[in-house]
Amino acid sequence: MEEIENIFDFVRNGASIKQSDGKGGIPITRIETIWKETIDSKRFGYADVSEHDLGKYEKYLLREGDILMTHINSPKHLGKCALYQGKPKLLIHGMNLLCLRPNTEISFPNYLRYYFNSTFFKIQIPKIANQSVNQASFSAGKLKQLQLPLPPLETQKKIASILDAADAYRQKTKALIQKYDELTQSLFLEMFGDTWLNPNELPILKLSEIVQEDKIITYGIVQAGDHIKDGIPYIRTGDIKQGKINIDGLRRTSEEIAKSYERSKCSYGDIVMSIRATVGTTAILPEVLHGANLTQGTARISVDSKRFNPLFIYHSIGSKGIQLKIDRQTKGATFREITLTRLREIEIPIPTLDLQNEFAERVQEIETQKAQAQQSLAKAEDLFNSLLQRAFKGELV
Repeated sequence: MEEIENIFDFVRNGASIKQSDGKGGIPITRIETIWKETIDSKRFGYADVSEHDLGKYEKYLLREGDILMTHINSPKHLGKCALYQGKPKLLIHGMNLLCLRPNTEISFPNYLRYYFNSTFFKIQIPKIANQSVNQASFSAGKLKQLQLPLPPLETQKKIASILDAADAYRQKTKALIQKYDELTQSLFLEMFGDTWLNPNELPILKLSEIVQEDKIITYGIVQAGDHIKDGIPYIRTGDIKQGKINIDGLRRTSEEIAKSYERSKCSYGDIVMSIRATVGTTAILPEVLHGANLTQGTARISVDSKRFNPLFIYHSIGSKGIQLKIDRQTKGATFREITLTRLREIEIPIPTLDLQNEFAERVQEIETQKAQAQQSLAKAEDLFNSLLQRAFKGELV
């Protein structure tokens, strides 16, 4: 084990530069630049700093092999890191991120990157962090005191190479799943056209007109009370991600409270949608959650399956055109919300039921293939995590 201070040439904060999205010049990193363990070029800031007037900022230019890390963030995002691999050629290290420059005579940057993204490092962060209600932070000084396993340089390279291969396998599988999602979107456009422009001049119905007569579009529980281990699950805005409901993370309320909100009780196949913060995010309620409820930030859309195909309606709501309509009706800068009144008025082009059913059948075929890819991804994730654990226990090489 070796202290971080002895492995890096420096660990320091970034340059304090006022940034904006619209200006030109050399890009500057900010907290959101670190995205899914990579440096995302779409999330840079700019401040009209050019090569000719770098001046005092020149020392903050990143070098290939530098590691960026969040040290001010919400607790769960604290310690996120990414490796700078030389692109773009010029990139300024901005404030609210730490830059760790490895001593390459004794350490291999890619090995260090894998370590910092492992649970071995993550579990140490609370020991050095100062936490407030919604934000946490740690200093460069405290980070430098932590230790990490540092085998010989050639061993580090071998470990990184093995992890690279395992990571490439899981990334390839993730890309395949994304292709299936894109295929569904392409199929929708091919069959029905843009839902904003409605080029096929399909009949228009409001969302309130496609639901079951006895189930209006409504939100759920206002005050859910304490978590009840064996109580009734309820769905919050943050529980809906990438078209799925995070079942394991659901909180539960008492049967008494749930019963008083019988109007928002959900059934298998209902569409649930976030109407606050992540407005427009949707998922179809799985059978295992039949009887679940909602919070005030989510809404239930119970499609009348005798007149409409719920799967078609779900993908229609998720289309770019309808999402744009929803966005236009969403109010608030810091607290975004769409009211039920506005949501019920959202208009959707409706093809014949035969066409809806044909679309749903073809989507089901795509989903079958996607499910197989998701099983492969689960195995790829297990393999990668297993290798990661063994790597930093000294069992991989």
